[in-house]
Amino acid sequence: MVPMSARTRPASYPPLLDAMIAEATGASEQPMRGIDVPLRQVSPMAPMAVDTGPIVDAALELLARLGDGQTSRLVFPLDAVERRQWFNIHPNVMRHGLMLEDLSAPARAAAMRLMAATLSARGHAQARDIMRINGLLADVTGRADEFGEGPYFLSLFGTPGRDAPWAWQIDGHHLNVNACIVGGRLSVTPTFMGSEPCVLPS
Repeated sequence: MVPMSARTRPASYPPLLDAMIAEATGASEQPMRGIDVPLRQVSPMAPMAVDTGPIVDAALELLARLGDGQTSRLVFPLDAVERRQWFNIHPNVMRHGLMLEDLSAPARAAAMRLMAATLSARGHAQARDIMRINGLLADVTGRADEFGEGPYFLSLFGTPGRDAPWAWQIDGHHLNVNACIVGGRLSVTPTFMGSEPCVLPS
C-alpha cells in the first residue's frame, strides 16, 4: 500500500481501497437493521445490572474539558451516518471526531477514563496496548505520519445522560470500539481489537 497519513484524509486512494470505501459508504447510508428486521422493530430487552453512571460521568467530564470549537467536532446526532463508519486499517478512512493527540492533556485523560469506564479492566488494558504497539510501529518503521499512539479518533453521538440513548466511538488502526448506552444497558458492538506485531519480547 502506498504511504497514507493516519491523521489527515488523503485526496485520493488506491483503486482497491477506493472501491472498498465506496461499498462501505453505501452500506452505512442504508437503514440500520437488527437481525433480519429494521432496528425499530426489535423488541425491548430486560434491564441489565450495569452501572452506566461512571460512563456518563466520564463523557460529561470530557465535554467539560474541551477547548473552543472542539465540541462541535466531537458530538454528532445519535442517528448520524458517521456512527456506522469505521475502518481498522491505519490510513485515515472515514475518520471523524477529534484525534486524541489533538486534545489537551486533561481532555485526553478524560477520554481515556471514558474508555476505562466502558470496557472491562482486561479490555481497557488490551485497547491501550494496541495504541502503544501502534506507537512502536511508528518508531520501527520511521513512518510517524502513518502510525503512532495518538492518531485515534473519538466521537460522541447524542447527549450523554442517564435516560436518553447516546453512544461513543473510537476509531483507529487495529482499535475500533462502538459503545451505545441506554439507561442501565450497555452494548459494545461492533468492536475490533488487533495488533501487528502480535507478540512483543518482554
